[in-house]
Amino acid sequence: MIGTPICIPSQEFIDIGRIASIENNHKPVDYAKKGQKVAIKIVGSNSEEQQKMFGRHFEIDDELVSHISRRSIDILKTNYR
Repeated sequence: MIGTPICIPSQEFIDIGRIASIENNHKPVDYAKKGQKVAIKIVGSNSEEQQKMFGRHFEIDDELVSHISRRSIDILKTNYR
């Protein structure tokens, strides 16, 4: 989902930014479902922090996951049932 914070568990859960856009078959979409192959654009979450770079801070084999808090989970449960 656009705006989701992304981290890499294998790199001590390093935050790399938030999803700015998602494309499926070269068409913009608001979210992706498990198993879909999509292109995502990730932008830094904090302009004060150093931007994480592909090839320096993470590699193609690193798994990207959403980094959400308990508060985020509770909001999703309330609003998206």
